[in-house]
Amino acid sequence: MNLPLVSVLMPVYNAEAFVKEAIASILDQSYQNFEFIIINDGSTDSSEGQIISFKTDKIKYHKNETNLGVIATLNKGIDLCKGEYIIRMDADDFSLRDRIKKQVEFMEANKGVGVCGSDYIHFGKGKQISLKSHHTHDLISGWMLFNSSVVHPALIIRASVLKAE
Repeated sequence: MNLPLVSVLMPVYNAEAFVKEAIASILDQSYQNFEFIIINDGSTDSSEGQIISFKTDKIKYHKNETNLGVIATLNKGIDLCKGEYIIRMDADDFSLRDRIKKQVEFMEANKGVGVCGSDYIHFGKGKQISLKSHHTHDLISGWMLFNSSVVHPALIIRASVLKAE
């Protein structure tokens, strides 16, 4: 059995408004060597029905019987990830078609990098704002004194960074 190179990890809690589009944006990626771990964190809306409506072996569906919260759910998910890389996704995020391909290519070409983010677009309530991440070591290092330069919906990380013993 060949393990996927990438594990996409998405916790879901009462996300019926966006979860179907979020899932579709991952399943439609140009890069396809991934597993998609979706954990329903005790949703009480129609999220579960939307998740299970997708019929694909890519999705590894898990359900928390009660709401554990995002941190406990993510920790559970990290343990389930089989890929060398973990990509974060939230149930109200959308990924552009080449997101995984570009991030994997970067990580494969830069073996000393443990975490990589990207630019992103923030949307909601009628607003759309394009935001640029910091792209140089000096800018990232300076910014990290006060904030994170990596937003989780644009994150790829080597699983070994999270699973180091």
